[in-house]
Amino acid sequence: MLCIAAMPPAAQGHGAENGKVLTRARFLHAVPMAAPATLIVHGHPPRIRSSYGRPSEYFDCHPGPARVELRVEGRSKPAATAELDIGRGRYTVIAVPEGRRVGLRVYKDGGAVPGKARMRTINAASELGSAEMNVDGRPVARIRPDRATSYASVPPGRHDLSITRPDGKGGAIVAKRDAALVAGTASTAIVVGSGGEPTDMVLVSDQTAGPSVAPATGFVGDVGEETPWLLVALSALLAGGLGGSAYLLAARRRPPLPAAGLPDLAPPREPEPAPVRPAGGEAEQPRRRPVALKRRRG
Repeated sequence: MLCIAAMPPAAQGHGAENGKVLTRARFLHAVPMAAPATLIVHGHPPRIRSSYGRPSEYFDCHPGPARVELRVEGRSKPAATAELDIGRGRYTVIAVPEGRRVGLRVYKDGGAVPGKARMRTINAASELGSAEMNVDGRPVARIRPDRATSYASVPPGRHDLSITRPDGKGGAIVAKRDAALVAGTASTAIVVGSGGEPTDMVLVSDQTAGPSVAPATGFVGDVGEETPWLLVALSALLAGGLGGSAYLLAARRRPPLPAAGLPDLAPPREPEPAPVRPAGGEAEQPRRRPVALKRRRG
């Protein structure tokens, strides 16, 4: 079955089972030198928009038959139409040139496997012909026009991806350096270009299997709804901010501490007169001045 559809999460209807989305789709405009385009699924209010080489995000799908139109900005008539039957799963819809016309290609996206990094390649460059996908200089898959390769497992980490001729001569046609392929993800490298546009490679995430711990490296793109790392990070920042505020409030109410290392000094006392000791005798006590008494007159 083919699936092209889009609808808001609040109106999923029977497109979801027990709150879990069963079908999703995204759209990539790969027609060189063409204006931005919109994929319209009749009977569903949302529209999936994409400019050249910039894939949309995933949209929830509504199952059942659907009539699909591709509208290009500046044209009054649809650039392409299709009658499709919507099924379950994730799908990527790509608009490609067909001579002077535009065609729609639908590819079912694979799922992620915990602990493994999976990748496939789609050749959407009309003039590229057959070529080879290489990971760190090693051939991993032969790509053909408008075809998707099978998913292949690669060591998780960062890799150099390149497209070459099947015989390897002439060097890389297009390359993407230091691409992150993380364990627990499924990714697609889409080759676009020709017809006046340079050949390019668009790397997108198909799905992420939520790990029990945060990954060491991340893939820039759709991380999936199964891994709410952003919420975890925001919660940690909020907790840290509340803790710091509580500490400041407690510090304001606390009495000031004495200066460290300074003893509490009392005012100095005047020394008492020392007794006078005559030579060879006992200590002479200090003499007291006699007090004169006055007699009363009788």
